[in-house]
Amino acid sequence: MTPILLLSGGSGTGKTTILKNILPELNTSGVNIGGMLAPGRHLATGEKEFDLELIPGEEKYFLSTRIQYTGWEAIGGFRFNPEAVDAGLRHLRSLPRGQYDLYLLDEIGPFELEGFLWAPVIPDLINTGVPMIWTVRSSILEKVSSNWGLINPTIVTSAEGSPEEPTKQIRKWLGEHIQALS
Repeated sequence: MTPILLLSGGSGTGKTTILKNILPELNTSGVNIGGMLAPGRHLATGEKEFDLELIPGEEKYFLSTRIQYTGWEAIGGFRFNPEAVDAGLRHLRSLPRGQYDLYLLDEIGPFELEGFLWAPVIPDLINTGVPMIWTVRSSILEKVSSNWGLINPTIVTSAEGSPEEPTKQIRKWLGEHIQALS
């Protein structure tokens, strides 16, 4: 069974920031990480846009917005950059089983539940047996677990303004599941 930690919380509670903050520590410890982050940014209008950062590497793409761009796919209220989605899917499909100690998937959300974005590659990633951390909104936590048949995933909750406790819980889980940290 693949060990999976679900970092859960509402929108804007710091899930991605927690992962970004722990990455240097893991890299220094010799943990090989593959996956992706999707940091958000707020526009002056109050709307949010998202980027896609591939790990490992320096590749970064403008992933999604509510602004209409020609050729960008509409899913829900967002428009997705097809170049970013293709790059993300190619990257996730290229993550070999033996090379990485940990996969990060930020964020598994409503679009994946409907079969979009990263949904096509999630079963293959689960089948590698490589420990994973997924960020998931609290409101769909049960649906995500059920959809991918996750049995007893570890759940860590992120709350706005208090990253210390979730970070501590993630470190503990990593120590139990990542051989490079044992």
